[in-house]
Amino acid sequence: LYERSGNWFQALEMLEHEAELVAEPQLSAQLFERIGRINEEMLLNSSGAVEAYQKAIGKFPGSLAALEALKTMAREDEDWGGYARYLEMILDAVTEPDDRFELLVEMAQHKEAIEHDDLKAIDLYEEAAEIDSSELECILELAELHFRCEQWVDAGKWYRHAIELMGPNADGQIACQAHYRLGYTCEKLEKFEQALSCYQQAVHADPTSLPALEALAQMLLGLERFEEAREAFEKIISH
Repeated sequence: LYERSGNWFQALEMLEHEAELVAEPQLSAQLFERIGRINEEMLLNSSGAVEAYQKAIGKFPGSLAALEALKTMAREDEDWGGYARYLEMILDAVTEPDDRFELLVEMAQHKEAIEHDDLKAIDLYEEAAEIDSSELECILELAELHFRCEQWVDAGKWYRHAIELMGPNADGQIACQAHYRLGYTCEKLEKFEQALSCYQQAVHADPTSLPALEALAQMLLGLERFEEAREAFEKIISH
């Protein structure tokens, strides 16, 4: 009744009293979530909201609404330690594969961009890929991280998978980058013919890409295919 009439302070008093009396942890947590929302949305009381949401997860650690609210508030405050902690708690509470995929990608992005922990980000992206290996953006990011960490075998594996996902109608620049990186990876593994094929496909995907043209020309030169190398260098000069 107090909530419907907008008597927020009276509503909070009643809800807090009820939340402390309720014996069932999940129901008590739901009441603290309501207290948190009133503080956050109606009274603009961030500290009161955080306190209520924390009481909710204290009563029932799987209180997703409270955890999501705390995660969002931590992100807005750039409290990255709190953000990561709440995100991990949400991951622990969620079992639905699609939801876990999104959360794993979110955590991987955090580990990469904020904590600069590429190896942990790789682990998280790979766990996400075990759930759904058809999400191109995730697979490309996984390949890029392996590439950055000079893990050439794994980088090659994921670039190949990404190229398969792209299909024949892929964006030229994205396809070029994937083929080029795969070529570089093959070169590092001393698989020079494979590297040549990748560079050729990179140039085919985007004929304007100077890095791909230069890599192709150098590979042809290294394989002593001088006439083809000359043609490739001429394209670079006339670019």
